[in-house]
Amino acid sequence: MAFIPNIKVLVKVCLYFVLAGIIGLFVTACETEVSQKTIPQASLSPFELESSSILKDQTGVSPDEPLILLFSTPLLRTALGDQLEAVSDFLTIEQLNTNESILGEWNLDTFDRRLVFTPQPAWPSPGIEISVTISPELLDQDNQPFAGGTAPVSFAFKTVEDFEAPEFSGIDSIESICGALRIRWTEAKDNFTPSSQIRYRVHSIPRPGSFTSDFLELTGETEALLTQLSSGTFHVLTVTALDLANNETVDNNPQLALGGIIDRVPPSFSGLQSIVPPAETLEATTLHLKWNAGEDNCDASSLRYVIYLKTCVEDSVDCQELPQDQECQQAAQDCGTTQGDCDIREPSCIRTQEECAKNLKRCGFTAEEILESPDLVHTTSTGVTEFFLENLEPDRRYQFLVRALDSSDNQDLNTTILEAETRVSFQASVSSVIARAGCLSAGCHDPSTRSGGLDLSSYDSLVLMGGTTKNPPTVTPGEADQSQLYLRVTSPETFARMPPCWDARLPLCPKEIDIIQRWIDEGAGNN
Repeated sequence: MAFIPNIKVLVKVCLYFVLAGIIGLFVTACETEVSQKTIPQASLSPFELESSSILKDQTGVSPDEPLILLFSTPLLRTALGDQLEAVSDFLTIEQLNTNESILGEWNLDTFDRRLVFTPQPAWPSPGIEISVTISPELLDQDNQPFAGGTAPVSFAFKTVEDFEAPEFSGIDSIESICGALRIRWTEAKDNFTPSSQIRYRVHSIPRPGSFTSDFLELTGETEALLTQLSSGTFHVLTVTALDLANNETVDNNPQLALGGIIDRVPPSFSGLQSIVPPAETLEATTLHLKWNAGEDNCDASSLRYVIYLKTCVEDSVDCQELPQDQECQQAAQDCGTTQGDCDIREPSCIRTQEECAKNLKRCGFTAEEILESPDLVHTTSTGVTEFFLENLEPDRRYQFLVRALDSSDNQDLNTTILEAETRVSFQASVSSVIARAGCLSAGCHDPSTRSGGLDLSSYDSLVLMGGTTKNPPTVTPGEADQSQLYLRVTSPETFARMPPCWDARLPLCPKEIDIIQRWIDEGAGNN
């Protein structure tokens, strides 16, 4: 009976050897893809590089061929990370001449002994030398820092040389447009060079009388616009393709075309769209003009835009009917002062015909009148769709007409006219109103007296400091009806109105009040 257990042991041993043989065959089969060409011997303890697939073909590596490195000892996947981030700690792949790293994807298989690198998108080519360096000093058998003294193992290989020109069919079509010729072709295909890096040479040879060929070189394009052709002369046109190895296609599919047709077609343009004072600044002398890009039969990106400006000064019947001095006389009577003061105040209170036309927002110029005698003409650079027009007069109304201009100086014929007004200036207008009203005289709101704690002699003291008035504040930018300055100069109560009647001063006239109100509503800028 003791013999039977021995048989069982024997069977187990046999099964063990059979299984071991099967595993050995499987491992051998998995490694047959890897060339057994041995790297020059070097101690890589504990990781010895047994072979590299990249050296099996000494003629060069194709662009998408992976690099396979077989190690004698498994690499620890847990230490390398799921995405193999730690591979770069001990293995570098880069171009030999530039030290530029090669991008790619790592994979670990065959019992964690076979490390596979797939370049993304491909190896640089053609004929580029690539270096591979493995630094065993960095990791021990547990993928931890290793203090051994072995030197790194490195080897280099070269990508295949390229002697083949791209596949290219030449010119597909030629269009005569805008005094030029537009040539189109289908992109070339190359065994190494990406389409975006293929260069194209557009050759133009005038006929008869010339054997030299001028050419325009473009990269990654599929069309070209030839603008410097001899007028009324036939040209032989060809396009060739070149890869990164400077392999050039033959001048196939030549075409004959006539150059130099004159462009007389004006652009298509809808005109000026909007005008506003710049939102980002309270500058009183700048206006922001905007429009949509025009279209052109040639090249819309080359369009320039001409800005015509006319200052609004035209009279109107309504302005002629405005009262001359009634408002001032009534104010003098209400305040109990002499009506003779109106002789002094009248020039600063009564609107001139120019101011009246501006205030009534009437300009009335036609497009023909603006073009015939503009006050300003400005031509923008190409491709502009907005413009900041600076150094205008504050508190002034203008008319604008904008037209598109192509490279042949053809101008569109739109008649869109827009009006806009610059902001009121504190320095030019508001401070003058305050000074004329006597607010800065001694004993009032001058820097020394500061009646009521309010100094009106400067922008900072009026707006930023604001005196003692807090409810509402002296000036609330953007809200005149919430600002004490405006409420006091417009108060119907004699005791509250400024300037005060009891000091024999006339109140502000409507024109002056309008200046203060618009300045506050426009943001109360220090402009």
